[in-house]
Amino acid sequence: MTSEEQENYHNPVHDEVKQMNILKNIARRVEAEILAALELRGLKTQIRFNPKLKETGLLDVK
Repeated sequence: MTSEEQENYHNPVHDEVKQMNILKNIARRVEAEILAALELRGLKTQIRFNPKLKETGLLDVK
């Protein structure tokens, strides 16, 4: 998490739903970074991450 994302996540104004959305967005950003790095290494196979775990901020290959 970047410092900006941490501040946004720990902001007392946000409720649990907003925090879950913040975690999803962070997981999506990290997922894109991982996929870009793998493509640079020559990955041809499509990899899909488990979308349900993104709600908790986790990435797992499905």
